[in-house]
Amino acid sequence: MTQIQLADLSTVSVRAIRDLELGRTGQPRQATTQLIADGLGLTGRDRADFDAAAGHQAVTDTFQLIRDSEFARPPLSLNAIVGRDAEAHALADMLTSARLRLVAITGLSGIGKSRLALEVAELLHCSHGIPVLWSAPPEVQTPYLAAPVQGQLSGLIRHALDALFDPVGDSANRLSTLIGDQPTLLVLDGYDDVQAPADHLIPLLQKARGLRILRTVRRSGGMPGEQTSPLSPLSVPETGRGHSPDRLAEVSSVRMLVSRIRLVRPDFTLTAANAEAVAEICRRLDGVPAALEMAAPWLLVCEPQDLLTQVRADPFVVIGQPASDVGKPGLNTVLDEVVTLLPEAERTLMEHLITVEASMSITESAQLSGLSVATCGALVRRLVVHGVLRHEAGETMRFRVLNLIRHLPGYGSAARRFAAAT
Repeated sequence: MTQIQLADLSTVSVRAIRDLELGRTGQPRQATTQLIADGLGLTGRDRADFDAAAGHQAVTDTFQLIRDSEFARPPLSLNAIVGRDAEAHALADMLTSARLRLVAITGLSGIGKSRLALEVAELLHCSHGIPVLWSAPPEVQTPYLAAPVQGQLSGLIRHALDALFDPVGDSANRLSTLIGDQPTLLVLDGYDDVQAPADHLIPLLQKARGLRILRTVRRSGGMPGEQTSPLSPLSVPETGRGHSPDRLAEVSSVRMLVSRIRLVRPDFTLTAANAEAVAEICRRLDGVPAALEMAAPWLLVCEPQDLLTQVRADPFVVIGQPASDVGKPGLNTVLDEVVTLLPEAERTLMEHLITVEASMSITESAQLSGLSVATCGALVRRLVVHGVLRHEAGETMRFRVLNLIRHLPGYGSAARRFAAAT
């Protein structure tokens, strides 16, 4: 293109472009370099090399750090993951073998989305050598610590990541310049209230062709091309069966509860005397990791049977607001908000399902609600995505309303009135 055409496309004056070509000026300002790169349509590694040729060493240094996977590690986990091996490997396979580029882990607060995303990032980094860029809202408490080397990337990377949530500006060009075309995983963890707009993420994926984005959100925003992966609670012991300590220890929710109990009671073990109480505690808390973590410290001052008595009466007394998360909404607030925001058809179906203690299949749910199997199946799927239904173990696919929802203030009595009316 001519100097005039480039000037029109880049908004840089013809004279400035001519002086740059003839070497009449010193090092151009970075803003000028970015405008000319925009005019030339440069993206990825070409854009980074162009910026480096202009003498902007800071960009080159950051870019080089990202290219070396040893300098872009995932954050450091503060606890071991329990019972999520299948989910972690499935998501890692989606982002590598299946080549999905935009994936969202959805689910209730406290279900373990951040910890699962961290495990997926670790798998991609250690098994495939893929650099990881991690971004989370600064005000949100997280179950991990940023890797020290991430601080070396904080300058331009932090600015570029923050720009993803700015409604104006060209954040896609900023990040794609730093990432280039190399395989990279970008994790956006916990941006529920401030969603990264699709008109920023989609252009970023187009410009940085090796980029994969993994989001953790309470509910998916329906971003074009995004694969949603709803995260269910941990598996719980089956009802109506005797549980030997050895068999019980294989259940994910029990393993998590026992591991957290041993933080306050190192000598705690599963025995024939406490096995049934532990099993029922896990069932009544629905295998929700945050609920199990908040229940475990009670075993410092009581026995499992005593704790079960309180959980039966009101689980939210046991799993109230943890002292470490002052100001963060408790599980009762989170669940109440989810139920309140359900569309009318989904809420009505859930009110039918909550009248039945046992788990139900799609066919049984349709018979109970008077809906067609197809309509009922679609609504059940949405309720599972919202996190108010959980899968039940067994040979056939069955579902159950979370027990915790039955204890929401006013909701249990409303469900009983609904059952009486029908």
